[in-house]
Amino acid sequence: MKMKNLSLYKALWYDYKVNRLSTLLIFLVILSYKDAWGSIPASDITLDRPVNVGIPTLGYITGYEMSSGNPGGTGQNAWNPAEFENPLYYPYDRNESRWWDNLVEEVLFSRAHVIFAHGRGCYSVSGPDTSGNGNMCPRLLSELVGAIQRAGASGIIKVGMWDDTAAYQLAAKTYEGSSDPNYKFDMSNSVLRDEVIWKRNIRIWHDTVPQSLWFNLPGTNRPIIAMWSIGDAFFKNQANHARILLIELSGKFYARYGVKPYFLLDQNWLSEDPTVSSLEEVIGVNNWFTPPVSSYTYRSFKNRTWGVAVPSFRDVRNTPGCGVTCREIPRNNGYTLSSALNQGYTQNASLVLLEGATNVIETAGFYRSDDISYDYPSQPLQIVRNFADLRTSTLRLQAEACDTYSDSTSGNSGSSYRNGDLDVSTLPGSGWIVTNTAGNEWLKFQDIKLSEGNYRFSARAKASASGKSMRLELNGISLGSKSIPVGSFDNFHLGEAFVQHGDVDIEAIFETDGIELDWIFVKKIDPTVSLKTLSNYYVSAEAGGGDVLTADRISKGIWETFVLIDKNGGHLQSGDVIRLQTYNGHFVVTEGGGGGAVNADRLIPNVWEEFTIIKVGGSGVIASGDTIALRANNNVHHFVAELGGGGTVNADRTSIGPWEKFILTIE
Repeated sequence: MKMKNLSLYKALWYDYKVNRLSTLLIFLVILSYKDAWGSIPASDITLDRPVNVGIPTLGYITGYEMSSGNPGGTGQNAWNPAEFENPLYYPYDRNESRWWDNLVEEVLFSRAHVIFAHGRGCYSVSGPDTSGNGNMCPRLLSELVGAIQRAGASGIIKVGMWDDTAAYQLAAKTYEGSSDPNYKFDMSNSVLRDEVIWKRNIRIWHDTVPQSLWFNLPGTNRPIIAMWSIGDAFFKNQANHARILLIELSGKFYARYGVKPYFLLDQNWLSEDPTVSSLEEVIGVNNWFTPPVSSYTYRSFKNRTWGVAVPSFRDVRNTPGCGVTCREIPRNNGYTLSSALNQGYTQNASLVLLEGATNVIETAGFYRSDDISYDYPSQPLQIVRNFADLRTSTLRLQAEACDTYSDSTSGNSGSSYRNGDLDVSTLPGSGWIVTNTAGNEWLKFQDIKLSEGNYRFSARAKASASGKSMRLELNGISLGSKSIPVGSFDNFHLGEAFVQHGDVDIEAIFETDGIELDWIFVKKIDPTVSLKTLSNYYVSAEAGGGDVLTADRISKGIWETFVLIDKNGGHLQSGDVIRLQTYNGHFVVTEGGGGGAVNADRLIPNVWEEFTIIKVGGSGVIASGDTIALRANNNVHHFVAELGGGGTVNADRTSIGPWEKFILTIE
């Protein structure tokens, strides 16, 4: 990926909160339409899968051992509220199905591409028993599968295995019934490799999580298993036997599931057994991170770059500010995480492991919290979303998870989800709603990053009686008052707006009492288009965006599609100023504003990313199938497919000839 104009990246990513851009304004184009409860298109409220083509795949390492870890609770996973950034949601207990619902909702909100769910093994090779060393027998992942299904997210969230190899030491000791205080897993023991690693962990994990949910290496049908350390603290006889283990696992996996896995290994696999690096199944190696020295690392292996990042870290049972003695990595208002993920783009990483979605006790988690180390509760999730979802085509904002609110009564009358004064109650089965609202109460979602374009906003809510209303405001600008359906929950539109690129505060204001709100849905409504030369070559953004623009494809795929953003609003007409956004969310740019190359590698659009669309041989409205030309921002030069197609696209022609003409197809 060619990184152009790195200062723009730094402006948004490195200085995410420190130097927030002051010019990110919203211009509303509030369109008239008929409110129609329950009849709005399903596509207006349906999440799509975030694109991870041509950008780093982001995957949460996700534990689920907190079965007694609520503040003030008991057991090995309990924590002192003064020591950690406590989750917004309660009870934080994996034995509650709603804990899994909340986990899925937070992943959907952050738009992370993968959940790398732990497997520490089960004591029993079959049956319903969920006990195991480290309290994360992967049979428990049936709860995760259920939560994904309840959320309607089976086509959105993908799940990969995080093999927490340190657990094998005690798992093997239990299997053998050993009382040796210095026991280590003997990797030369073929029975242990089969019984403990394969049968009681990896096989159970993949039997529990259906294949339709597996995360496969992009461009393949092969799942990735990420494996942690095989260091001397836990294992012995690793040399030569680590290679044998991976070959055995690959063969058994293929025999059972019909595909071979790829292994993403911790660095010390190579130091313990260098022969593993030559295995075809070993696709990646990561260097983990070393607190307090580094919060992230990136390593190249087999022509790919693999990363690990953590938003913060502190050894357990330490309070904030303990420094080097507790290996503390502070959050720095989100800068620690944003700078780490920015490096993923700079180094064109294939995948970045995020440690760890639910890691409360090491202060390393990605979860909502209203503790003071966060600028606002959803900050770590928002930062992940800024890097995971450049297109920002869909987003669902759950009302109960808002960042700030105004509630006129003391206490949570619904006694659900969170502490404080926001009234939250449960929905049957799964989910939560904000309830018992009064006039002029409000709730707000902070710093919602939207890529520039036209958006439609919808909601699911109900009112206790007719005449109830609410409105949505974007950075304080109202989309207008909307009446609420009476009696039962229904879906309805809140309005439409053109939004400039950047952070938006989305605020729902209850104009009357008697409203219950489930969620607000955000959908980008700009059309998808393709461009074809008169010689029948499609314009293509290499790798889906982030590289050059060419006109050399004889057929249309995802790289040959663009979102056309009409900055003027209304019908697309000759003379309108537009932007073109690639499949993965980058913006097309005429370098220097015109007179040079055209690339597709901008994260933040500015003037060089604006073009004028011209209807060739006519004027007025532009329709699908029309021939058009594109004029660069300098109002002099036009886009040209050199030689009529088959090569690059430039913007250096002062007149419109055959090479400067394109057929526009609106999907």
